[in-house]
Amino acid sequence: MKDLIKNILLEQTEMVPPESWPGESRDNNSEEFKWNKQSITKAMFFKGVKLLTKHNDKTDLKNIIYSQRNMWDRSDEVHKYVKLVGVRSGSEGLTSKMLWAAYDNYSYLVGEDEIIAGKYDELDLRPLLNYDVSMFEDSNEYKTTHYTVKIEAFDEVDATNDVTHDEDGVYQQYDWPDNQDVETHEYEIQDRGVLEVRKADSKNITESKLKAGPEENDIISELEELLGNKELTEKKVKSIIRKYKSKPLTEQVLKEQTVSSEAEEAARFNQQPITIVEAKFMTRVKLKFDTTVIAKWAAMTHYDVVEQQELTQIARPFGVSSSGRYNNALRLTQLINLIWDNMDLEDFSSLVGESAPKLQFIEITKHYQEVTDSTYRATASSWGINYETNACDMKDNFWNYDPDLEHQQDDSHDVVQGSEQWVMVTVDGNVVWDDVTKELPVDNEYSPDKLTC
Repeated sequence: MKDLIKNILLEQTEMVPPESWPGESRDNNSEEFKWNKQSITKAMFFKGVKLLTKHNDKTDLKNIIYSQRNMWDRSDEVHKYVKLVGVRSGSEGLTSKMLWAAYDNYSYLVGEDEIIAGKYDELDLRPLLNYDVSMFEDSNEYKTTHYTVKIEAFDEVDATNDVTHDEDGVYQQYDWPDNQDVETHEYEIQDRGVLEVRKADSKNITESKLKAGPEENDIISELEELLGNKELTEKKVKSIIRKYKSKPLTEQVLKEQTVSSEAEEAARFNQQPITIVEAKFMTRVKLKFDTTVIAKWAAMTHYDVVEQQELTQIARPFGVSSSGRYNNALRLTQLINLIWDNMDLEDFSSLVGESAPKLQFIEITKHYQEVTDSTYRATASSWGINYETNACDMKDNFWNYDPDLEHQQDDSHDVVQGSEQWVMVTVDGNVVWDDVTKELPVDNEYSPDKLTC
């Protein structure tokens, strides 16, 4: 029995080193949806790998890994398996580690008819490596050259006409190289590709034990107390396990690398006046794209706007769209909507110092009922002399024996049809529609049922 408890302690406290996979994921359980690197026990990691090999043969795994898709789409394809062991949506790094473990250890994990038992420390795991990737990028660059020419004329009108109608080409910038000032506006990428991939200095990842989190410490303390208890029974151990089985034992929150939240970004952008560079950006967008395209962008959410490559290619040189958590998506949305609100303008320099359209925090709340398709293992037990007599009674009256329940997994979560009901809408923290208290007209403009989308 003591060996059993020690094995339980080991499985619940020995974690996969978080530095052994790249990237972070968003913690939807935190109040501010912060980004951090989740952690996972070796036992849960191993179960996730086994799920991948159970539902995919080696060819399937190879096709998933070597498909030329972005990492988000690749991890999303297998999330229905790895979410059962606590892997967050969008955890491309952790999911990739599991995919490679399943692919590289496939012959070990899968027998002819069933999955062979094993453990994490017996897996052949790939190290996390550094790579230098040589790339090329072909682009067309747009620039404005400011220069001064020397000309003789009787009046400004003659001077202007002479250089404007330069039939002999004597006033081009190339012939007047002195005191030039070049201003780069933007560039359009024509092609991008990889020339060579080289291994750089490898990271040395040590698979070490990590400290347990608060929930793990609670179950460890109670189990350790039982080790010295003379009345140690399997039933007492199972009661503790049942007590904590709904707790998130597969994860602990590591030291978070806090990033700017969307709320902080929105507050900053709402106070930030339009700059000269942003005005030039808006002028360029108005000149380059027709009204229907700008109207389409103005009707998008900021999540969709930042995915419009033809727009972000122009935005980057102006500093409006850049690499990072949010890619300045909120600011880009403000500027596009400001263009749409001022389509009569050709030059947006008059808006420098003005405020951009205000970003609002919108919440829509609904009630719903959910049915969870869960798998449990129930074990009934009894003392008796004759097996058949007792076994038959246990079979016919199974639930009367108060069987011990062991949660296996949740296979699906289905919303009960017809149970969904809109209950509240708030904008910037103010309730604008409420179907519970009925204090506001239920058919006002904020009613979700009146939306035309």
